[in-house]
Amino acid sequence: MRAGSIIVACVGVAIAGGSVWFAQGQLGKQAQASVPAPIIQQIETTPIWVAAADLPLGAPITQDVLRAIDFPTAALPKGAVSDIAVLLGDESKADMPRRTRQRFVEGEMMLATKLGDFGEDVSLIQKLGTNTRAMAIKVDAVTSVGGFVSPGDFVDIVLTQGSGANLRAATILQSVRVIGVDQNVNEGQGGANVARTITVEVTPRDGQRLALGQKAGQLSLTLRTEDGAADEALDQITLNDLLGVEAAPMPVARPQAPAPAARTVRERRGATNSNVVQLN
Repeated sequence: MRAGSIIVACVGVAIAGGSVWFAQGQLGKQAQASVPAPIIQQIETTPIWVAAADLPLGAPITQDVLRAIDFPTAALPKGAVSDIAVLLGDESKADMPRRTRQRFVEGEMMLATKLGDFGEDVSLIQKLGTNTRAMAIKVDAVTSVGGFVSPGDFVDIVLTQGSGANLRAATILQSVRVIGVDQNVNEGQGGANVARTITVEVTPRDGQRLALGQKAGQLSLTLRTEDGAADEALDQITLNDLLGVEAAPMPVARPQAPAPAARTVRERRGATNSNVVQLN
């Protein structure tokens, strides 16, 4: 009797375990069947040429600084170059290559607008906007934000003038683009480099103000943020403003009393007459 019960119990456990295993298998098959097969869409691409290494301003475009990549045709930007002949030309152009008009980083695509023509000299002139000028400012580590000003940054220019109680500071130019630091005109190079001159892009009138400011006192740069905040008029401040001291009132000139009117007294002594002038 006891042996029969044990056999029945074992058979029941086996049946239950088999049922669980079968149910798990069926559920797994259903789950796999419910996952859609991945859809592979063929994207049309076009081979374009990009920089194979970092290139400074004025670098010649040669075969060894280029490499081709496949780029989605639908997203191809205007000016992208797919024909290498556009970059290198034919054999007659071998001695007069095209040059970069700005700095390229590795992997950046070659755009026709960023390159000079065949044989064209590329210099700082290509970085200037319409009717603007390039002007240099003498700076040091203190006046150039510790050397953290780089080409492509925007700065305000502050003039400090006077001495003692007459010391004052005024922002003479705002949102001025830096186009060169010493002899470096390549944008996007970080790090601190103590410069002796900063070249900025100014209008002809601002160039006059800048030249006058350099003669009048010391110029300092303040590095602007990239949020494009609107400029606002800034009043000059004096040392008294900095220390919170009210300026002494200017003395008021008191009106002076009119000079007394003179009178003449005739004096007679014997046969002699004389006039004596007396004041009231």
